[in-house]
Amino acid sequence: MIKKIKTASNIGLWGSLAVAAATIAFVMLSRYRFYMNDRAFNYIMIASIVLTLGHMAVVLTGVRKNVPLLRQNDNLGEKLEGYLALVRRIYYGSLAVMVVLCAAIILSYNTRLIMFALLLVLVLFLSFPNMYKIKVDLGLDDNQMKMLFGDKYIPDQEPDFEDFPEQKQKGK
Repeated sequence: MIKKIKTASNIGLWGSLAVAAATIAFVMLSRYRFYMNDRAFNYIMIASIVLTLGHMAVVLTGVRKNVPLLRQNDNLGEKLEGYLALVRRIYYGSLAVMVVLCAAIILSYNTRLIMFALLLVLVLFLSFPNMYKIKVDLGLDDNQMKMLFGDKYIPDQEPDFEDFPEQKQKGK
């Protein structure tokens, strides 16, 4: 299950990054350019902005609403299946939005839309699931993390209050 989560997030993140980089390279380095009238240019710009910002809003609210629901579940398998479904929706959906956005950038030759492509990649980087983010998102304990990740997981150490005697007395 963890491999599926990593695969989905890697495909979405690196695929979106590759599409964005290829689009930027094409727009900046290519001699070829598509021309359109001002009305179509404005429609494509507005539609691209609405699509990108709408998708980012859906991603951020989806994470905000689904992660606490997953954390409340007691079954580890169901938690991981729900998290996998969430990661797939986020990263595969973002890859599809990135392809549409980059096609709009190339067809309209609107370099201002590159900012939104980079913003979408930033959102993907910020929500990328590593093992510690998975632990926090799903509310897993150290035993469950050892079971899922084995020796790769380094548990948090309990604070040693011997170095700070004033904290030791406050703690008691």
